[in-house]
Amino acid sequence: ALIGRGSNTAPTATMRRGAERIASMFQARWVIMGHTHEPVNTPVSPSARYVNLGSWGQDDPPDEQNGTHESSRTFMVISEGEGALMRWDDTAGPVPFAPLT
Repeated sequence: ALIGRGSNTAPTATMRRGAERIASMFQARWVIMGHTHEPVNTPVSPSARYVNLGSWGQDDPPDEQNGTHESSRTFMVISEGEGALMRWDDTAGPVPFAPLT
């Protein structure tokens, strides 16, 4: 077994490639994943987007916190075929993080 082989790097590129394959296989408009600690909202084809919800992270151990948790408390809202990646603001409540067009 090759336990521990490779580097402990962020899985963002691998997850994006996986989202591209999923969107193609299922003709999905959005492929939504979670918990990479950083929100992602990027096209993977002309008609599909990869969205990663990031992490709320307040319960993460200190060695896993990257200092951006306040800005990455994100979630996805989909209504009537339109979607938006939102961020929770303690004062204002839900606010747009990045529009999905």
